[in-house]
Amino acid sequence: MSALRSLLLLLPLCPGPGPGPGSEAKVTRSCTETRQVLGARGYSLSLLPPAVISGEHLRICPQEYTCCSSEIEQRLTWETESIFRSLVEESGSFLVHTLDVRHRKFDEVFREVLSSTEHSLTLLFHRSYGRLYSQHTPIFSGLFSRLRDYYESSSEGLDDALMDFWAQLLERTFPLLHPQYIFSPDYLFCLTRLSSSAGDSLKPFGDSPRRLHLQITRAMVAARAFILGLETGRDVVSETLKVPMKEACRQAVMRLTGCPLCRGVPSLPPCRGFCLNVAYGCLSPQGLDPDWGAYLDSLLSLAEKVQGPFSFEGAAQSMAVKISEGLMFLQENSVTLSAQVFHQCGTPPHAPARTRRAPAPREEVGRLWAAAVALEEQPTTAAGTSLPRLVWELRERLGRVRGFWAGLPLTVCGDPRMAADISQEAVPCWTGAGRGRYMSPVVGGSLPEQLDNPEVDVETSSPDVQTRRRRLQLRTATIRMRAAALGRDLELEDSDEDASGSGGGQHYADDWMAGAGAVAPPARLPRPPRRDGAGGKGGGHYPSLCHMGPLSPTRTMCLRGPRSLGVALAIFMTIGFALQFWGGPFQRREPGLQLQQPWARSPEPAVSSCQPLQRLVFLKTHKSGSSSVLSLLHRYGDRHGLRFALPVRYQFGYPRLFQASRVKGYRPQDGDTQPPFHILCHHMRFNLKEVLQVMPSDSFFFSIVRDPAALARSAFSYYKSTSSAFHKAPSLAAFLDNPRAFYRPGARGDHYARNLLWFDFGLPLPPEMMTKRGNPHPPREPTPQQLHVLPSGPDPRAHTLEPSALFHPAATVADGHSQMSSPASLNVGSPSFIQWNLAWLDSVFDLVLVAEYFDESLVLLADALCWSLDDVVGFMHNAQAGGVHGRSTVSDGGLTAEDRQLTARARAWNNLDWALYVHFNHSLWVRIKQYGQRRLESAVAQLRARREALAKHCLVGGEALEPKYITDRRFRPFQFGSGKVLGYVLRSGLSLQDREECERLATPELQYKDKLDAKQFPPTVSLSLKT
Repeated sequence: MSALRSLLLLLPLCPGPGPGPGSEAKVTRSCTETRQVLGARGYSLSLLPPAVISGEHLRICPQEYTCCSSEIEQRLTWETESIFRSLVEESGSFLVHTLDVRHRKFDEVFREVLSSTEHSLTLLFHRSYGRLYSQHTPIFSGLFSRLRDYYESSSEGLDDALMDFWAQLLERTFPLLHPQYIFSPDYLFCLTRLSSSAGDSLKPFGDSPRRLHLQITRAMVAARAFILGLETGRDVVSETLKVPMKEACRQAVMRLTGCPLCRGVPSLPPCRGFCLNVAYGCLSPQGLDPDWGAYLDSLLSLAEKVQGPFSFEGAAQSMAVKISEGLMFLQENSVTLSAQVFHQCGTPPHAPARTRRAPAPREEVGRLWAAAVALEEQPTTAAGTSLPRLVWELRERLGRVRGFWAGLPLTVCGDPRMAADISQEAVPCWTGAGRGRYMSPVVGGSLPEQLDNPEVDVETSSPDVQTRRRRLQLRTATIRMRAAALGRDLELEDSDEDASGSGGGQHYADDWMAGAGAVAPPARLPRPPRRDGAGGKGGGHYPSLCHMGPLSPTRTMCLRGPRSLGVALAIFMTIGFALQFWGGPFQRREPGLQLQQPWARSPEPAVSSCQPLQRLVFLKTHKSGSSSVLSLLHRYGDRHGLRFALPVRYQFGYPRLFQASRVKGYRPQDGDTQPPFHILCHHMRFNLKEVLQVMPSDSFFFSIVRDPAALARSAFSYYKSTSSAFHKAPSLAAFLDNPRAFYRPGARGDHYARNLLWFDFGLPLPPEMMTKRGNPHPPREPTPQQLHVLPSGPDPRAHTLEPSALFHPAATVADGHSQMSSPASLNVGSPSFIQWNLAWLDSVFDLVLVAEYFDESLVLLADALCWSLDDVVGFMHNAQAGGVHGRSTVSDGGLTAEDRQLTARARAWNNLDWALYVHFNHSLWVRIKQYGQRRLESAVAQLRARREALAKHCLVGGEALEPKYITDRRFRPFQFGSGKVLGYVLRSGLSLQDREECERLATPELQYKDKLDAKQFPPTVSLSLKT
């Protein structure tokens, strides 16, 4: 009877024709593979049945037969949910990272503009007004304090802050016009009330308060709305990506990725259509469309305003000019003004004669006015970052993610854990019931389409409360930014104000000009400071401002006579323009080169306009001049005491993908107590996820590329003994004539033989570059969608870009026309696939150098890092004897027909590298255009002159020598390949200081790495104790 029961139990396992499409063509009767997979994940084998059992106990998976108990099914449900949610978070981590970093950088710039403007105004007014300004400094510092309060919290309006400032300034300056009178608090209150009356009959400072109010208000409102917009976007996106899954979605994901394990076929990938229906059903109802597009439009539009017509920097830096013009107006119209005040408030009582102001000392009278315009320091911006550059970067990065939420399901299903690759659609896959082809139609993301979703029961009601709340936050930020683009602050507008507020914008251009503009006064009148009592009465005579104590601009005009008024006014305007010129964020320092002592560093400005960047990630690509860049980084970090992320030997496990665990001294268990790393720069295959475990996400990422034709020549010579493909070929020409006769994907060292740059950047490889047995270098080769999967969690380093993070469809070029490719149609190696990966690299790397334009690249690198040219002057390293170093071969000019043919074949064989090179060569010249061609040529000439002078001073022969001439092992480069690697010999007779600097320049990369290693990890000496 027991045998009969067992036979009946096994009958369903016999293969049969199946019920129809989507059913299994062949069933699996063993749980061996499932036990192996789950055992490797940490599941207890005692919970796993040794053979298939009846599946009647299952709640989610098919109940015909199974390898899962109820407990295993429940645990798999939790695990698959966790994987799905982590994929969603990782796919959008780029958005969170971009918004977070831009928010921080813009915020730093805005805050520093305010601080530098306050500092410049203090310096200027202190020199111009002397003790008079010093006595009244709290008025000005109070204004900037209230501007900061508004920017940070908007607890009070800008109207109140500005009007209180002018009122206090009037209360302090008007008594200086009349030192023979006593002005009580009540009288001063009458004065300020009169100046802010509705009739606007008394304008003590002319039109300056109105024009300053208009500029500051629009700039501050725009800046604050912009910062809040970035902050809101970051928080909403982050919260949306972490949204919990509903039960229907949780079960659908389990059927998609967990049930194959229970069915005994863990290696059978889910069908792509199956995954898309699940992903659309789970993600579309909780996305941010269509509010996302409107948010991006408002954010980018306001960004243009912040750097243009509503320039925060321009408005802040014009404050000194406007205030000075107001004081000039007060002086010039003092007679009329005093008459009006005395008529309305009465004549104040006379002061005793002994309290009247004494005449100014003679030495102050003779002081030259020119000293007032000589400023020693200039306003700076955070890290030397200009607003136009930040806006350009924001536009470039956010412009690619317009279709992110609509394409998020495609990104999730691009991961091999979630679905079969798009190129494997014809291969049988997991349909939810067994092995076969998924026949159900794939529905879209809209609600009407989701009603027909065969995998997820989508609720027909409106989105849940939390989703509606997030969308409302995004809409609120959008409305606030749109209003700010019109000069309006919705949070502080009173209900009785006109709807147009101050944001019409039609007169704004005139407000940048000196003098009165044709702009109506603000709708809301300024209020005087709160006081009690009424104005007093009295009478008397009033003098001019010529008796205002220490030398001031006004006193100088009085002393020199009325004819100097126009000259003084011109001086004020000169001061204002000088402030704007000196304080501009674009005035990056251009270090000069003085060669009196070739080893001495060039003098730099007393005050730098930016702070040097010292958190660097350099992807050292092979045979691209990267050793010379590495030498610069070694020297800079050594000189400044920076901490390097060093490999245990000389490379980070290359050609395997970079792993943080390979960094010497990296101890994640130490947390914040571990000393930070500053520079990561040695050979690795790029893996962003692991790099961000070691380096902060706001590090400066850069690399270098080389023309694939030139790179192929160098690589063939250098790696001929390492690469099996190169080793078999008698020459490079023979190899390129028929490369597939020598090249075998996965063979020893053959990654050097094709698309080496693409490989070094860690990008996914096309099928023809991968062995059928799989990637010989674990971990397994990343797919386009899996590439650089990032950790989830609060660590900001986790928020970074995925290469398939669903930019708007990438444009591809075909027959001279721009075409749009759907993400679902991307094939590995296709033009769209290449463009998407290039866009990913653009979002990760801040700069990519080009070997053929090495010196030009170094100048741009120094500019981007805010380094001096001396910091990037160095000698070439790891160059082979007879190697060609110079201009790009892109134009093929001067090559023989044979060389041109060889170059064309090398580029065609290395097609992915050629796409990389063309892309980054173009981006380099875009940067050169922004930097300025003439400015670049001048800097390159200085760089080369400096290098030549150093070579003549330090080196025997003033150039690199073959290794046979290098007897000092400290300077003998590692010899590898068929070519001879050149090195340097130092001249004798150098002073101790000169020799130290020359040794830094001449030390090869391996020896310098050992030197840094010994410096960071000094050997410990154990002393035995004698008893």
